[in-house]
Amino acid sequence: MKNLFLALLPLLFVATVFSSCQKDPVTAPDPCANISCFNGGVCQNGTCDCPPGFSGAQCQIADPCHNITCLNGGTCVNGNCDCPPGYGGSDCGTALTPVSMTITSVTVTNYPATKPSGSGWDLTTGPDCFLTINSGTSANQNSFVSGYTYNNVAAGTQMPFNTGFPISLTSPNSDYVLAIWDNDAPDADDYMDGFRFIPNNYSSGFPSTLSLSTATFAVTIDVTWNF
Repeated sequence: MKNLFLALLPLLFVATVFSSCQKDPVTAPDPCANISCFNGGVCQNGTCDCPPGFSGAQCQIADPCHNITCLNGGTCVNGNCDCPPGYGGSDCGTALTPVSMTITSVTVTNYPATKPSGSGWDLTTGPDCFLTINSGTSANQNSFVSGYTYNNVAAGTQMPFNTGFPISLTSPNSDYVLAIWDNDAPDADDYMDGFRFIPNNYSSGFPSTLSLSTATFAVTIDVTWNF
């Protein structure tokens, strides 16, 4: 038995030396070991994964506009809704009432080709067209008269009126009349057609262009709303 032990002794020595020379496995450092994430953030591979409403390297920055909804085109700024013209309230959900409407231009897109009798507006030429806008329920030339007249207008001609504008309609809940006339100076001008309208009846959504018409007369009106 002693001889067997002596015979195995060299093998045990070699095994011991070989075992002592093996390296321990290398453990990679934890990338989140020194990372602190605030406000409920969680470190993922060395970077803070932040919950909604927070940002920054450590989720330390709170978004004041998180969970704030602004309606009608409003924009959140520092936790408050910045509302577009015509809207108010904490979420821009309240439509305001205009105190006036400003007309910046009018384009005639259709007009009566003849008089109600069927005859032409002038004997040998087309009408010489101008516009009026006045308060009340019937057309007159006591208020706004366009600063330009289209002479000898051919059928189907579109007529943009810009001269003399803008004009402000300061009682937007009252009646106004927009009319087209044939200039017959020195004779009396011929009333061609027109329509009565109340500005605030068209204020839903505060459009920048209104389209108004009768069976024979049509215009587009460029406007701004004032609050």
